[in-house]
Amino acid sequence: MRDKNSKIELLAPAGSFQGFIGAINGGADAVYLAGNKFGARAFADNFTTDELCEVLYLAKLFNVKVYLTVNTLLKNMEMKELYDYIKPLYELGLTGVIIQDFGVFAYLKKHFSDLELHASTQMTITSLEGAKYLTEQGMKRVVLARELTLDEVKDITAAGIETECFIHGSMCYCYSGQCLLSSLIGGRSGNRGRCAQPCRLPYKINQNKQETYCLSLKDMCTLEYLPELIDSGITSFKIEGRMKNPAYAAYVTKMYRKYIDTYLSNPQKPYKVAGKDLERLKTLYIRTALHDGYYHKHRGADMITLESPAYSKTDESFVSEIATEMIQRKPQKKVRMQADFTVGNECTLYVETTIGEEVYSAYVTGDCVEKALKAPLSESAIAERLAKTGDSYFVAETIDVTVSGEVFLPVKAINELRRNALDALKETIILDMQPKNPAKERSEVKSSEMEPKKKSSVIAFSEEQEQLLPILQSDFITRVVLPYGWLLRDDLTKVRDLLEKTTKEVYFSLPAVCRRENYDRIHKALSVAVKTGFGTGVYVNQIDSMAYIAREFPNLQCVGDLNFYVMNNETAEWSLDKVEGYTIPVELNKEELRHLNKARGEFVLYGRTALMQTANCIFMTSKDCRKNKGGGIGSLTDRTGAKFPYRAHCEEKICYNTIYNSVPTSLHKHKKILDALGIEDFQLRFTVETKEETDRILDFYHKYFEGIKTEDAPFGYTNGHFLRGVE
Repeated sequence: MRDKNSKIELLAPAGSFQGFIGAINGGADAVYLAGNKFGARAFADNFTTDELCEVLYLAKLFNVKVYLTVNTLLKNMEMKELYDYIKPLYELGLTGVIIQDFGVFAYLKKHFSDLELHASTQMTITSLEGAKYLTEQGMKRVVLARELTLDEVKDITAAGIETECFIHGSMCYCYSGQCLLSSLIGGRSGNRGRCAQPCRLPYKINQNKQETYCLSLKDMCTLEYLPELIDSGITSFKIEGRMKNPAYAAYVTKMYRKYIDTYLSNPQKPYKVAGKDLERLKTLYIRTALHDGYYHKHRGADMITLESPAYSKTDESFVSEIATEMIQRKPQKKVRMQADFTVGNECTLYVETTIGEEVYSAYVTGDCVEKALKAPLSESAIAERLAKTGDSYFVAETIDVTVSGEVFLPVKAINELRRNALDALKETIILDMQPKNPAKERSEVKSSEMEPKKKSSVIAFSEEQEQLLPILQSDFITRVVLPYGWLLRDDLTKVRDLLEKTTKEVYFSLPAVCRRENYDRIHKALSVAVKTGFGTGVYVNQIDSMAYIAREFPNLQCVGDLNFYVMNNETAEWSLDKVEGYTIPVELNKEELRHLNKARGEFVLYGRTALMQTANCIFMTSKDCRKNKGGGIGSLTDRTGAKFPYRAHCEEKICYNTIYNSVPTSLHKHKKILDALGIEDFQLRFTVETKEETDRILDFYHKYFEGIKTEDAPFGYTNGHFLRGVE
């Protein structure tokens, strides 16, 4: 149990300068915001560079930390802009940067040593394995995936790892950073801050004729559970909402500030949230209803806004009231003044203020004090003039004035003395904002350096057993990748015998998301592989699973899968120290691929892209749980009639769903471009195809690799992002 001396950081969103002011007035300890580049909320107002400079000064003045979101995946050309973007902010005392891209992490760590680096929730850190690995790499803080239960969070905080967790606001249906739904169907990438939120649209589940909003989660509110969260050891409580009205962020911050302080002031006292406070929160941009998120459960239909994803009616008069009180009113910093007005001498003014444990001061002189011909100025009259700090962020707490003789000075001179003193105090504070260690000189971002050519390989992923035999009978396939769970099947010997006869390499794909309760099963399965000498390596989507393999099975090769994003060469260099190779991201177009180091990259030539990995289960939402049926495949139908297959991974202790694109991506028409790009390793990813479909596809691609001219593909397909890409 924490006491009143414990420090919990309350972290508020600031989507605009007004939102920043509201956060300060609401009692935030820190704010997170974006500049005009690289933020995961591209459509928020965000901040210009000049505004960021003002924000950093005010943050220093009011002892508030500022975390800049650079939480998108950067392309090579954008990496060249990173240094000039961060350097002036670093020199003005920026506290830290929230990061998704490992290339960004490596580059900032190298050039800005005093900058805190935080792992964004879009890294999808879901276990102690990943959190510990990142802190060892130099990450100051890990923003945990929102899908974790409180017990899982405690596992991580108990290891002494600094964590940040969401406590209020909108929820993504998909594990953060594992979503390509908006990207593939509309060209607006969540990884690039432009999510169009297609999860808030209606879908038909399986054969159901009625549309529901089955992918739309209720908003999170944990106000009633704060004691549990505080006692769990979380470092920072994060409020979502950079896209929302500044009044929302201000008032939500105020409420959480109130109840955090209430609990910490007397943890022994029964904790209760006033009903009127909860009702007020429900009138502020809430989607249908509030829910406590995943802290106490893994999934559930009661978390979904099945009937409507729309925001409930907002009390505009209440919003106006908040704006007046918390947005339009400037926060004010108390200063102490000491003035001396002695006839014949220059007047002087000393001002000081306390920020945290530090005292900042300034001393200025003004005009010469004259002897009054009549009506000399009194101490109170001078103090009254000095107190008029006007539209500044300062307010006089105490004013001590010493007067010697019958003094006179024009009002203009007194005002100028005050302005000069406060300006000097501001400059003193700004000077102290400089980092202890200056930025290192810029180094050029990595160029595309190709390794010597090797023999091309074709890798086939199989998710259904009926796909396996056609794959094994295809001589042009050099490696097969199987679900790791097949290692625990009763007929493993039969599968292994089939594979050994083909002499193909065998790898296993780990779960798209690995959590605490998955690792026992993973360990059991891979121990079988090691003991029997069956399999060369694994494919991983997360830092969590990569770190686990490095620790527990160091002799297994490790390859980055689809969500192990390598969008630029800085990331490639960082990653290739840790993995054998990686899957080239599907969001890069042909021109952007020219600049990427692809020597150890595997290119998806064919396959249904996994659009979402979800903690919630669509089968369960539709009251058709498949846990005791060995999982299953269903489909979602959108308003255009497109059908999106989804798979329930019920064999996992922490089961999850994968939602696939409605049609596979196939890039067979672009062989000349692919050859010119120097791509040598190709993936064919079979997901929900039948044996007959697999046969046809493999026959088609056999002819493709042999250079045999064919008619167009015997299946529907899309070019994905290969031609157009994403912004």
